Amino acid sequence: MNRQLIENKYREVSNLSFKAASLALDNCDEALINELTFGVLGMDLSINNGRYPLYLKQKEKFHHTYTNYCIDEELKSKIHNLLKDICDYEASLDPDFEVLKRENFFHRMITKSFKEKDVNSLKKYLHETYWNKF
Repeated sequence: MNRQLIENKYREVSNLSFKAASLALDNCDEALINELTFGVLGMDLSINNGRYPLYLKQKEKFHHTYTNYCIDEELKSKIHNLLKDICDYEASLDPDFEVLKRENFFHRMITKSFKEKDVNSLKKYLHETYWNKF
C-alpha cells in the first residue's frame, strides 16, 4: 500500500470513527465502558510482553467495540474495512513499543470520553489526535 493511499485511509477513518463514536454516545452504557477498558488493558499486556500482532488485534477490536454501538450499519461496515486495511498495513511495520504506549494513552482518553459522554473530548482524542498520524 503506497503512502498516499494509507494517509487517505487514516484521514477517512478519523472522520468516520469520530462520527460513529458521536452516534454511539447515545447508546453508551456500562457494558461499552467495560469492553473499552478491557481492550485498553489487553493492549497494555500486549505492549508489555512485546506481542505486536496481538496488540494490533486488540486495537482493531477496541475500535470495533464503540463503532458497534453506532446504529448506522453502512458507517460501521466502512470503518471495519478501513480498520482492517490499516491494521494490515501496520502489521508490515517494525513496532516501536514506546509509540504504542503513547497510542494506548489515547485509547484510555477515548474510553474516559465515553464514560463522561464528552463529545468534545472524543473529537480531541479520536479525531484530532489519535488518527492524525501524518
